Amino acid sequence: MTELRQQGFSDEQIFTGTSILPEDFVADNEFLSYDVVQQLIGRAMELTKKPWLGVEQTTFGEAFAHGIVGFGAMAAANLGEALRFVSGFLCLRERVIGFDVCPRESDSEVGLVFYENIELGPQREFLQGTVVVNILRLLESLAGYSLENVTARFLFSEPEWQEKYHQYLNVNVEFNSPKWLIIMPSSTLLIPCIAADQNSYQSAERECERLLLSSMGGQGFVHQVKEFLLNYKNNYPSQTEVAENFHISTRTLMRRLKLSGFSFQQLLDEVRKDVAEWYLINTEDSVESISIQLGYADASNFSRTFRRWFGQTPGNYRKSKRDPVQS
Repeated sequence: MTELRQQGFSDEQIFTGTSILPEDFVADNEFLSYDVVQQLIGRAMELTKKPWLGVEQTTFGEAFAHGIVGFGAMAAANLGEALRFVSGFLCLRERVIGFDVCPRESDSEVGLVFYENIELGPQREFLQGTVVVNILRLLESLAGYSLENVTARFLFSEPEWQEKYHQYLNVNVEFNSPKWLIIMPSSTLLIPCIAADQNSYQSAERECERLLLSSMGGQGFVHQVKEFLLNYKNNYPSQTEVAENFHISTRTLMRRLKLSGFSFQQLLDEVRKDVAEWYLINTEDSVESISIQLGYADASNFSRTFRRWFGQTPGNYRKSKRDPVQS
């Protein structure tokens, strides 16, 4: 929208032939619907006659670079910390696309692996181009200079205007890739941010955590973690594995749980308690079998924990639930 206005197009020209309404852009609309986004992208390319428009503009970058997420990234100690910050909190600004910072097979390289939360359809090229060009520009602005030895890989086939990608991205470009990613030297993550400020970074992190918990309805994140843990038997995932599943650091996981009044161990304890109760009431599994399925070293450890939970042994609890009159 901003980009089209800057190019001299009026709102009437932009909205013609679409179902977009002016109220879609009011200040308190946190997110545009993807239908509106698709129509806007299609109209933009129609007006500009530029099918490569995605890599020529910076609207996506501006959307988060001047918000609290961008503020935190700019205050990060180095590019690696900035990228992890953006990756963890991008959902506050953008729900269609996300990315992870992943090591490559070679220790000398790292990849930003992007993923689509919904099927992008005909606007895939535009959105992938926009995301890549703005991530690269963000990194360059944080570092204060252009990055070297960077490769951008796109999922779509090489277009007729592929030279525009080389021109605007100024990195190695590959098309028809099985993964959408940016590859760069691992050393890039250690490049200091020119505006690094630890206090500002921590303030931005706390505010993003608050906004995230608020958007999830307070206990939403705790519920998500519990649901994830309930998918396991015996071998419960570690804090690190849970954090990786939610695309955040272990420290961030611990902080989010703490803000909701939990530690990871307390949450795991609750999950085991709920599962143990369900097994005792709804199955004929022995106490020994249940203790194994819950990841306890032996039945005696499980029984001691169960008495802490319910004030009685597993056997007595099962009997009381199945024969409440005698109990």
